[in-house]
Amino acid sequence: MKVKITFIMCALFLNVFSYEIKLSDIDSMIDSMTLKDRISQLFFVYIPKKTSFQNCPGGIIPSKSLLKSIYKKEIDIKKDFSKYEIPPFIAIDQEGGMVNRLSFIYKFPPIGEVFNDKTNQDSLILSQVKLMATLGINVNFSPCIDLSYKDKSFINRTKRGISKNPDSIIAFAKNYMYIHKKNKILSSLKHFPGYGDTYDNSDNFITEYKGTDIQFFENLRIFSSLLNYASFVMMANLKYPSLDTLPAPMSKSIVSFIKSQDSTVIVLTDDIACNGYDNPYLALKRSFGAGCDMFIVMNDTLYSLLTDSMVSWVYRGEINEKDIKKRLVKILLKKEYLYQLLKRM
Repeated sequence: MKVKITFIMCALFLNVFSYEIKLSDIDSMIDSMTLKDRISQLFFVYIPKKTSFQNCPGGIIPSKSLLKSIYKKEIDIKKDFSKYEIPPFIAIDQEGGMVNRLSFIYKFPPIGEVFNDKTNQDSLILSQVKLMATLGINVNFSPCIDLSYKDKSFINRTKRGISKNPDSIIAFAKNYMYIHKKNKILSSLKHFPGYGDTYDNSDNFITEYKGTDIQFFENLRIFSSLLNYASFVMMANLKYPSLDTLPAPMSKSIVSFIKSQDSTVIVLTDDIACNGYDNPYLALKRSFGAGCDMFIVMNDTLYSLLTDSMVSWVYRGEINEKDIKKRLVKILLKKEYLYQLLKRM
């Protein structure tokens, strides 16, 4: 375990901190937390309005109306959440184009147009990053690195495709994430292991992956080349019949591939409360069992119910508390980069 932690520390904190991060400090912090506080750290929760939590989630996703209030300085979200011993990640899905949570400020171009604009590429990325930073955002659920060939696929129809050339996607995404991290914003690759030419949106119903075998393996190569540069990787809510009968976030074989490539990246589900899943509790339990580290919940009313369920699963021996701690170590080390929690101890 100590060797693993040392590796994580080197990856995250090289040339960033002058103090030593000790395994005992991480253990002490986790041991001081209640079981429900530990479990709460595993969730990214959508918040439609200003909210106070009894058990603060690991991450929050502010609504567009809340972002507007932050932008107008009607509320200070960083200050509001600094009262918690472990502040949450503050995340949005900001790619530009049709996935532009900050469109009320500026109509950022789609990521594919940014890719093609070699002259202004860095400045376009940096302008989004700087704006997110001023709003207190420190996690961006981007870049989307799905390799898709068909114009009518979900990825290309929503203008989220970067390129049809795998090596170009890799080079662009490395630079994209470097600019984010240089400005203390963490990135999330998506949607593992690739959306391909799938037409349907899995937020509405869970569908099967569409695409050629070559396309699938090229997308795996893209992800494998980039995992070491990312802080998160978001799973696709798709089924891959050649690999498993369950959707990717619930598949041990699919999730374990990520961990075999990089044990430090946080494996993140897409929304477990989406319309595609009949039972978010079952989706949570199966995704945790498959090895996912954090869980997006876009229905804030479910958050406390899901955490209560996980507490009961621990008490009944249906999930192992040690597995929660393993996830917490990764989460807290990334929060250490953002918040310097241990330095305050």
